[in-house]
Amino acid sequence: MARGMSNSKRAKDKRNRERKELFQEAIADGYTSRRDIAKAVGISSFDLTEFFEDNPKMYKIYSSRRRELRDIALDNITDIVEDKTHPKHYDASKYIVQNYQTDLDIILDSRDGDDVSSSVSVDAGSGVIIKFTNGKEDKE
Repeated sequence: MARGMSNSKRAKDKRNRERKELFQEAIADGYTSRRDIAKAVGISSFDLTEFFEDNPKMYKIYSSRRRELRDIALDNITDIVEDKTHPKHYDASKYIVQNYQTDLDIILDSRDGDDVSSSVSVDAGSGVIIKFTNGKEDKE
């Protein structure tokens, strides 16, 4: 005679199936934060962590959705950089320059250990002034 599943195992499997359905509905409804997903599934944040550990495919879906959010945010920043009339154009441009490596970063290498620094100031009469100095000038 075949040995059947215990009641607790069967109950856990049923609960897991129900949570998978609720999780997929939450993702389809646009929930992306752990807090909102846990609330939609009806579990605590700790239980959501266990749910992801037990269901790697569901965690993969969650991770994919989070990456989509990052792409949307980068698209928004790109739109601001491309719109020169946007009030945050300068801030977005500065963010891109500070956080993303360009082909110039690879090509332009400092020679002989000379450190080049720059300073940016805004002069009321002539606009933005960018001054480049090397380490030798700073020491003199």
